[in-house]
This record gives sequence, structure tokens and C-alpha cells, in this order.
Amino acid sequence: MTERNDPSQEELDGAHPSQASAIQPPRAGDVLGRFVLEYPLGHGAMATVFRAHDPTLGRRVAIKVLNPAVASQSGGAERFRREAMAVAALRHPNIVEVYDFVPAAGGHSAYLIEELIVGETLQSLLQARGGALIPELAALVAAEVAEALFAAHKHGVVHRDVKPANIMIERRDQGARVVLADFGVAHVGDLTTMTATGAMVGSPAYMAPEQARGQSVGPAVDVWAMGVLLYQMATGKLPFAGRDPITVITSICKGEYRRAGQIDARVGPELDRIIVGCLRPNPSDRIASAQELAMQLRACAGHVGLTDPSKVVRELLDKPTQLAETLAPKLAAHAVQNARAFVRKRQLARALAELGRAVAYVPNHAEASRMIDRLSSQRKWGRVVLAAGGGALLAAAIWGGVRWSAQHKRALPAAPFDAAVTETIKPPAPTSIAPAPVAAANGHTTPDAAPVLAAPKAAKRVPRKKPEVIATSLPPAEVPAPTPPPPEPAAAKPTPSETVAPLPASVRLFARFAFCFPSLDGDNSRKAPPRIYDVVQPGPHQVFCALTKEGPRVLVTTLSVKPGARLDVNIVPDATGKPIVPAGSSGAHP
Repeated sequence: MTERNDPSQEELDGAHPSQASAIQPPRAGDVLGRFVLEYPLGHGAMATVFRAHDPTLGRRVAIKVLNPAVASQSGGAERFRREAMAVAALRHPNIVEVYDFVPAAGGHSAYLIEELIVGETLQSLLQARGGALIPELAALVAAEVAEALFAAHKHGVVHRDVKPANIMIERRDQGARVVLADFGVAHVGDLTTMTATGAMVGSPAYMAPEQARGQSVGPAVDVWAMGVLLYQMATGKLPFAGRDPITVITSICKGEYRRAGQIDARVGPELDRIIVGCLRPNPSDRIASAQELAMQLRACAGHVGLTDPSKVVRELLDKPTQLAETLAPKLAAHAVQNARAFVRKRQLARALAELGRAVAYVPNHAEASRMIDRLSSQRKWGRVVLAAGGGALLAAAIWGGVRWSAQHKRALPAAPFDAAVTETIKPPAPTSIAPAPVAAANGHTTPDAAPVLAAPKAAKRVPRKKPEVIATSLPPAEVPAPTPPPPEPAAAKPTPSETVAPLPASVRLFARFAFCFPSLDGDNSRKAPPRIYDVVQPGPHQVFCALTKEGPRVLVTTLSVKPGARLDVNIVPDATGKPIVPAGSSGAHP
């Protein structure tokens, strides 16, 4: 880098308006200083990036040229220069390196000379992988970005536009590296932000609430953006979406979204908790720093042996299918191991969440399926229903009016997330009966740690009318004569269907990991499982599932319901995510 005197303010701001208007947009083949522009690599609101050749040093570089419209704004070039100087001071393997800054002169805008990253963006990588990565891989990639952000924050630089398009993946020797680029809208601490009044800086979907409202920003906005990035990489969706920027920003400011574990059961409680920690509305409530975020993400990925980001990211680039096939059974086995530990601690919700992950990675995982069925059917646990995707949130729906004591409620395992989550996440309205104290036979509540369940009370169900008692159930002496007909032999006793109308049946619909909204026949309401239909007439009935509240219903199966039957129907996703009812999974409930 050659020394030169600081440019004058006239040079920085494009000088006179007539001079600014004379600045022409750069094109391939133009020569800026000693650099020959070869072709554009990308275009943004502030600058256009070109691949360029440096004949003096015989190397390729990236040239970021300030757009003429920005250069003509008062202070636009000065802001570009100050932020370039701040980023140039950053030295980190996960941050693109800035070599030099050249002010506006000779009919061209100011421009930066940067390190050329040969590779693809994270955005293109996600698109090639179906929109999402294995969540643990997403955690490993995000940890690299968090490390880069922490290095920038230490120097007072806040990126303010963390998104997949600004993250590069570069192959190097036998490995690969993740590089955070495009600090074009970065905010430098203690400097005046020189955007036009009311101008929006950054991409709306990744904006923190305070950033969207135009308030002062700090490192916490990058932590928020990391939460959005993690959510997107792990699920293929954005937590706050909309058809236009205003809708997106409104959704962000309201702070309501579905947890990642509800979208994809592979997202375990640990990663889900990290994402929630990033997306808290109040900046002071978020994960304290990008460094702490990186440590948590590395721990999450390290539990399954993903400790070498360079090697793993290279495999993700070159052999994604083999990597997924290798990781899936390891991740399932680790989830089952976690589930066993949680069962020993009586933390049933966490155990079911881990088992949900195991089945999501290996749909036919025998041990995980057996544990889910056993835990769901054990009477000492009651009828436990997963009311959140992947079972990450505890929701015990006790059938038939079963309740537990207040002491037992306190003794139940804590939900995987703290109460503050309800400030930003509004889970589906529960369909279970509100808990109330239950007294034991001696009039005192039981002190056991596990919930003790009372016998089901018919009052909480739609009462079933039983057929009138026929004369054969009474002692012979009590049979009034001659009102009832003479009793027939037991073998020839008429069946209820011959003496009274067919008994109504009861059908309960479960959706494992609550991945869809189940319903019966013409019921088009979209409510979280379980769905209880207490009065179902005998005959064929259709079971539907809607994958989202707004989406269409999909026919899952047709039931043949017998008179008086009480059926449980368990709906699970197959390998492609389609809702099915596995053979033998529908059975009678007590």
C-alpha cells in the first residue's frame, strides 16, 4: 500500500454536484488506477463489486466501487471511507481483508481493493441443499461467522447486514473457510451514521427490532441477525416473513414466531434455545456477545464430533450426500443417549424432544420409536402429548379430566425454555383441561415427584348413554311381573345393536412432534394436536392433516370406526415429510 495525503472533503464527497453527476458507473474493461475490471461479482445499494486484475503484483483482487448515486449524496463518500478504514483494521481469518482505499478522482467513484474470495455464497449453498442444512452443521458454520463478528465488535464495528448472501465459502487446500464479507452498511462506534434521515440500512428479514425502528444499534443487532441466520439454515425458512418489507418489519416488531423445533424436528432443544436467546426483543436479554454465541454453537456441534470446521465444511461442499448419510445415525444415537439420561432425571419433555430428533434423522429408528411409545403410554406419566415440534416444550394433556396436585405440578420437569420465551413466542393454544389439585384417598395430596393421576372422570367427556339395563341383570325375585319379557338364556341375549341405537365412538388424533394440524372429516379448524372427537358415529371417517395453519388439508387415512370404539390415531411424518399412519399405530384407548 502506497502512502498518500488524506483526500480533501471536496474529493471525498464527490466535490461539486456537477462533478458528482459526471461520475459514470463502472463497467467491465474499465481501468481504475492500475486495476483492470474483468466482470461484476455482485451489486448492492451502496457499491458494485468487480473481479479485477492487478498487473503490477500479478494477482486477482475484488474492487468495490461506490455507486454514483451514493457518491452524489452529502457525506456518502466520507461514510464509505471511514467504514473502509475501520474494516481495514480488522485481521481475522473469517473476515474479508481490505488492502487499500482510493478516493473519487478522474470521473470515477471512490473504491476499495479487497481480497478476492473464490467460492460460493452461503445463500447459493443453501439453495443447492434444498434450503437448509443439518442443524448441527448449521451451528458449526454459524460459529465461524460469530467469531468474525466478535473480532469486528472488539474494534467497534457492527456489521448490521449479516445474511447468507454476505457470507462466502472458500475452498482452501484440503479444507474450506467461512468468510464474512460486505461491511458496506457497517456502523462504526462513536461515529455519526451518515445515512439519509429515515433511510433503512440492512435487509429487513434480518433486522433486529431496534434497527427496524431506527433506534441506536450495537453488537446486539448482529446477535439477532445470527438468530435469524441459524433459524434459516436449520429449517429452510425465516422466522419473520412477509410479502413486503413493511409486513416483515411489523412481524419482527411484534416478536411472534414459531420455534425452529416446531418447523423441523431435527432441531434439538439445545440449538433451539440458542436461537431463542438470539431473537429476544430486548437487546439486553439476548446472548451477551458474539463470542459467547460462538462458544455455545461449537459446543452444540461438538457433541456429535463436529469439531473441525475446515474439514467438515469442505465435505459439505464436495460430498454433501455422504456427509449426511454418515452423520444421520450418529446424530440419532446421540439423541437417544440424551433421552435415556433425561428419563433417568424424570425430565420427560426433554427426553421426548431428543427422541423426536432421533426419529427425524432415522425415521425407522427402532429404539427411539419404542421409547416414545413406552413413555407416551405409561400411566404414571399420564397421557403426554407433544404440543411443540420435536417435543421441545412440555405440554401434558391429561385425558378424561385427569388432574394433578399443585405440588405435583411443581415437581414436574421444567420446560426446556424459561418463562421469558412467552414474551416473544406465542405457542398454539392448549387444548388440555386446566390443572387443578387432586386429593388422594386419605384426603391429602401425594408427595411423590412423579405426577399421580386420578381416575378419569366421565364428566369431562360428552356423556355416553348406556343401554337400559335389561331384566337378566336383576335377581329373579326383583323382576317385576309381568312388565318385562321373560329373560332369554345368556347365550341368546340380544346385542346392544339389536336393542338400542349404535353407541357413538371416540377418536383421538395425535401428530407426533406436532408437525401438522390433524382433523376428522369436515372439521376444517386448525388446532394443535391432540384433537378429541368424543361423539363419532360408526362407519368410515377420513383423517386429514394440514402442515401449516394456512395450508391445504391432506388426506392421511380412512378409519373404519365400530360402534362404541375408542381409537387413538398416531400420525407421523414419513421419510419425505408426508403425514402417514404407520401400520399398527392406531389402537383403543381406555
